[in-house]
Amino acid sequence: MKKLNFRILLSLFVISTLFVGCSDDEDAPKNFFSHNGVTTNITAGLLENFGVTDQPTYNFDITLYKGLSYNQTSGLMGTGDLIYFELFSSSATELVPGTYTYDALETTNANTFDAGLIAMGFEVANETADEIFYIASGTVTVKKDGSTYTIDIDCTSSDGKKISGYYKGSLAYGDYTDGRKKSSLVK
Repeated sequence: MKKLNFRILLSLFVISTLFVGCSDDEDAPKNFFSHNGVTTNITAGLLENFGVTDQPTYNFDITLYKGLSYNQTSGLMGTGDLIYFELFSSSATELVPGTYTYDALETTNANTFDAGLIAMGFEVANETADEIFYIASGTVTVKKDGSTYTIDIDCTSSDGKKISGYYKGSLAYGDYTDGRKKSSLVK
């Protein structure tokens, strides 16, 4: 009888430990962006280095997306939803962790961004989208631990709607310091 009770207790302990382990994963924030209460899950992200600006700063773009794919040769491909930011870093080699604030004057000062948008149903091949919402104010906070980025988004669109988002994961990297142009969706 003691062996049976011990086995039952051990089984209950193991099962409860598994449930507790699962709840930790469920409590972790999901990768998403949201505009006006409509939430889109993010499946991947891209960090692009466009090099030096006319200031002593460097242009790094972040694109977080769903439904698109990326490779070094072709860049982004397909049709999907995305949120995009053009940020300015004080480092030529990395997007320096910190808070980046929207700059309507487009000074390209370090720790600012001057373009941001959400594009729903974006078709890379012809650079069109079903809907585009431009960002008019807010902040993007970037943290980095090894190759893992954490990005928190707290912005407002030009139509006055709240934009929020969160991403934690790796970012594909594209080096465009050779002068390749950006999408025409960027103002």
